[in-house]
Amino acid sequence: MNIYICRLDNLKLLNSSPISIIPKEVVHAVGFVGCINKLENKYKKLININLNKSLQLSVNQRELILSKPAFIFLYSTDDANVRNNNKNQLDIIYAKKHRFLQELIAAFSIGLWIIKDNALNFNQSYHCNLKNGYEANIGYDLKNVCSNGRFSSVSFNNKEIQHALDLMYTIHEFMSKSVDSIDIYSYDNNGTTFYSNEEFISQEFTKDNTYSFSRALLYLQSARSTGYLPTKISQYSACLECIFAIKENHTKNLSEITSNLLSSNLSKKDKIFMDMRDVYSIRSDQEHGGQIKYLNNHSQKEMIELSQRLDDYVRKVIKYIIKNPELNYQMGDVEKKSATRLHFKSKIS
Repeated sequence: MNIYICRLDNLKLLNSSPISIIPKEVVHAVGFVGCINKLENKYKKLININLNKSLQLSVNQRELILSKPAFIFLYSTDDANVRNNNKNQLDIIYAKKHRFLQELIAAFSIGLWIIKDNALNFNQSYHCNLKNGYEANIGYDLKNVCSNGRFSSVSFNNKEIQHALDLMYTIHEFMSKSVDSIDIYSYDNNGTTFYSNEEFISQEFTKDNTYSFSRALLYLQSARSTGYLPTKISQYSACLECIFAIKENHTKNLSEITSNLLSSNLSKKDKIFMDMRDVYSIRSDQEHGGQIKYLNNHSQKEMIELSQRLDDYVRKVIKYIIKNPELNYQMGDVEKKSATRLHFKSKIS
């Protein structure tokens, strides 16, 4: 039996009952159990016993795992791994197994963001195998920050969590549709194994067979990962430019498409239009290493408010493309890319 627990920080669950989550790809797997929050008592007792025996976790780490919301997966042991006592080899084997689960959790995080702004973090995991004695405390170099550039806990009820789980599979399909899967790069340093998926991410921006929605989600994740507002705003803008397939006159097209797509009310449309002009000005200054001229006439508080409004604009656009998957173009497909561009430009009135 394997136990894999991914801690969910900055998340408040308004309902205490567990929510079953068994990935569709393993729904028929023997012995696979998955949930958010708490397991049935028989599994909870099993986890408690093994956490208390752990040599990898401090007392504080054990308490955090038991007290915070978490994705919890239990699955059967591969017989071949039972006989393997090479820690480095097992690290790599389990990293590949957990890559899929970690991608699902990342997609779930985006699903929660589609519901409302949040700073859900899932960068601490724990894994143990009850048969071969393997255990690992796993840290991921990623974070999420709210649109105001700060960390805060956000509450979700069971209905919202279930909606995020429903969105998770759609988002994961967009995330995994592009380049072929590649091996995880690993490096061992005196018992600590480092992994990197940077090569996979790089391919998203260099190969013609990658898809716009997948690339846009990477920009979105980049925006959510930083509290430095000029970079956050720049990455939000890049996300929209990618979705809209903007080719030229970026300020004009970004402002006109976003404002017309999101509102038919003239005053609201004008507000969005002016916001997007400010957004692209900040993006341009940030990317070219210049002074953020927006701050010459605006306060830091106003830039925070702009970032929060932009976060909501991007959220609405992401909802729109989820409902219109035909707009997901391959980067090398000139005709499809042009058709997507024309679709969004046709929204301008």
